[in-house]
Amino acid sequence: MATAVKPKRKSRGQKEHPKETNAQRPIWETVAELGSQISDDEWEKVPDDSSINYKHHLYGAPAKHV
Repeated sequence: MATAVKPKRKSRGQKEHPKETNAQRPIWETVAELGSQISDDEWEKVPDDSSINYKHHLYGAPAKHV
């Protein structure tokens, strides 16, 4: 005998998801969507050399001057 599976209930504040899930979207589309939600003022706070000096910005290591 087959048992019925209850559909998952949404918790409070949970948004409806479109039919296309994140697993079906390329990662760069997800990153671009998230990045577009950040204001220009916040982007200006991101260091230009963060990929080279990430240890400096995260852990306080000496900065590499390029």
